Amino acid sequence: MKIFKIAFLILFVFTNKPATFKIAGLLDGTFGSDGTVLEKITGRFEDARGVQVDSQGRILVVAQVTYPDTFKKMTIVRFLSDGSLDVTFGTGGYSVLHIVRLDYSTCLVVQPDDSILVGGYNDNGPVIMHFLENGTLDPEFGVSGGYTIATELTYVIIQDMTVDSQGRIVLVGYYYVGGHAFTVVRFTPLGQLDTTFGTGFLNGSSSLHGYSIFNFLGSTEDICQAVTLDASDNIILAGALNNYAGVMKILASNGHLDTSFGGGTGMYQNTSFGSGYASANSVALDNQGRIVMGGFNNQADQSFFLLRLLPSGLLDSTFGAHSGYSLYGFAGFTIGNGCTKVMIDALQRIVMAGYVVDGSGDNLFLVSRMNVDGLLDTSYGTNGFTTNFIQNDTNSSAYGGTLDGQGRAILVGPAAVHDALGLARYTIDYTFNYYKAQFVKQSLGLL
Repeated sequence: MKIFKIAFLILFVFTNKPATFKIAGLLDGTFGSDGTVLEKITGRFEDARGVQVDSQGRILVVAQVTYPDTFKKMTIVRFLSDGSLDVTFGTGGYSVLHIVRLDYSTCLVVQPDDSILVGGYNDNGPVIMHFLENGTLDPEFGVSGGYTIATELTYVIIQDMTVDSQGRIVLVGYYYVGGHAFTVVRFTPLGQLDTTFGTGFLNGSSSLHGYSIFNFLGSTEDICQAVTLDASDNIILAGALNNYAGVMKILASNGHLDTSFGGGTGMYQNTSFGSGYASANSVALDNQGRIVMGGFNNQADQSFFLLRLLPSGLLDSTFGAHSGYSLYGFAGFTIGNGCTKVMIDALQRIVMAGYVVDGSGDNLFLVSRMNVDGLLDTSYGTNGFTTNFIQNDTNSSAYGGTLDGQGRAILVGPAAVHDALGLARYTIDYTFNYYKAQFVKQSLGLL
């Protein structure tokens, strides 16, 4: 009888045509208060852009917080999957590290064991920290009982981080003395500066530094905002090259530019958006190794852009409305601050996070989805996008985002009117087969 039941359930799953049941891109009413969370603290949330989901569906956010003592402290907050604060983490849901008077935490990576790597910086240099799953510092990590400061680089702002297949930790940002220059710093899995990597200062050729600093053809205005890795752990850096959106590729083996990329320079710069400033704020690779960048350009009515490169570093002319890129404006919003995060879902669609400003001067979270070809997916949200405040906060700005295990977009950023942290989660488009699979699991006692 049991075998018959299992066979029937399997037949039920695989013999019916899929059909979409739920509209994607709407606020998820099962999360927080009508899809959003407004988290206040004794202090002031000033920045929050790093967010990831661990293996148990808990949401980790790293934030920059100014406390009543006027100190800025590195702060991690953990939420349960329903948006409620996880009071078992750290102290009442928070883990705070204070090293000097001004500490900035900007990015994080959740490890396979649900421990947390956090990147940031202070006046002494870039900082890498490791917290255990319960929110306490890992005393066996780094050179200072849980963290390491790369004191060789005292003028670097860290913006993003990733971890390669060998567990090596990559922090990226920009050096800001006499202008700006792309900077990448690599640490060993145990938090020591990786002295097998790096060229040193400004397009150097030596090694044994642990870091590389590059500029674009002598430019002094190169600001790195984001990082991802290719299948060989080579490092893809994205940001602004001489005030235009651009990318560099760094070899994992030694930290030098990959001169086979971008037509022989190791870099790509896009000047197609017209005059003025443009920056790639986020970067991701699709399942074909193509590089998808999202960011800001100074065209007020179309300030969001997506651009795709081939793995070789050349523009992918099959993508977007302009033979390699698309510019986006959103009806009802004449001003925007561009895409702040690019995420690629299981079907290779591109989910874009950011924020817009309405006619009253109020900031709203924005989430949007593009098809694989870079054109707006009008089935998502309302005509391709959704905007929302964090509850009643009229200065809500999404600085970061991630996709959870079900593919739902989670956006994070400050809710500045309340000096608070804002989170929002959005629905996905389940198919009939999804519901059938859930029914089978329930019938077999797996739910």
